[in-house]
Amino acid sequence: MLRQSILVRFYFLCENNLDKDIVLELHLHENMAMSYSLAQTFLEIKKYERRCVIDASLNGMGRVPGNLCIELIVDYLNRNYGYQYDIDSILDAIQEYVLPIKKMIRGAIKLNTSLLQNTIFIEITRNICKNAIDLPQKPSTRF
Repeated sequence: MLRQSILVRFYFLCENNLDKDIVLELHLHENMAMSYSLAQTFLEIKKYERRCVIDASLNGMGRVPGNLCIELIVDYLNRNYGYQYDIDSILDAIQEYVLPIKKMIRGAIKLNTSLLQNTIFIEITRNICKNAIDLPQKPSTRF
């Protein structure tokens, strides 16, 4: 399991040893409900000179144990960093695509999660938005 101290160590190893043009991507699994907290830590230590991407999914959709919830990290970025991501379209996508599928599969004996994830991702990408948050290099000055 990834702990905060390990994330910080890995980040600074990358930051201090990789070419500045290399984009860092953070992909977190929802082990022990730590992904949201680790993403916040990453944002606090991230240097604005380097492009970084935080990977997340609608309602944490992913194989067990799941992934970072895009709706949580987008709301955090809006409230704490002055971003203006449209949280309503993300919540609408969860309501329209993810929740009906979760209801459908409740009680199913066996589920091919890979196929399910690919279907959801294709539909959402086609109709709503990307599956990752691309962080601008400089923070917004709007509060």
